[in-house]
Amino acid sequence: ATGNLDRSVEVKGIEELEILGKSFNHMARQLQESFTALETANQKLEEANADLEERVETRTSELLATIAQLHHTQA
Repeated sequence: ATGNLDRSVEVKGIEELEILGKSFNHMARQLQESFTALETANQKLEEANADLEERVETRTSELLATIAQLHHTQA
């Protein structure tokens, strides 16, 4: 479910509805902040994952080269 959290409720009239409207607007702001923080954290995780994959690939290549060299020297 995607919602437009940029919209605010107009707050005027009955006091209880004003309180409800303010609470709703506060909740929407908090949700927007949480979504932004989650997106940032997800981006950092994706970058860390890409870095880790690159490091594993590099190390695997180095190990394969070492194994090939060992086989060559034993032959």
